[in-house]
Amino acid sequence: MLDDGTFMTGANQENASYPLCMCAERVVLYAFAALHPGKKIINMAIVAHKKNHKDLSPATACGACRQVLLEFEIRQGKPFSIVMLDEKHEWIKASSAHALLPFSFTKSSLDA
Repeated sequence: MLDDGTFMTGANQENASYPLCMCAERVVLYAFAALHPGKKIINMAIVAHKKNHKDLSPATACGACRQVLLEFEIRQGKPFSIVMLDEKHEWIKASSAHALLPFSFTKSSLDA
């Protein structure tokens, strides 16, 4: 959800060559960057459906997505919350992407 109330969605993009797949989190973040420059993300929900498309499966962001989430958070200069469903089927809320990836790479990592 963006700061103006806009909701955006993304979906995993699968590929027979697995490294070429793209997680829904990155799909929606890249679309956001292209379609809504200047707006800010205020929260994100990460969900997955079981094959029956009715029940939810536990889902959290992978490491690559956590890094991208953090870089978007840094660029906008403001944290955003991330809601996920854990293995116990309980909703958990991270206060920021940094909370999900405390030892991340940043721009300063490139200057070393």
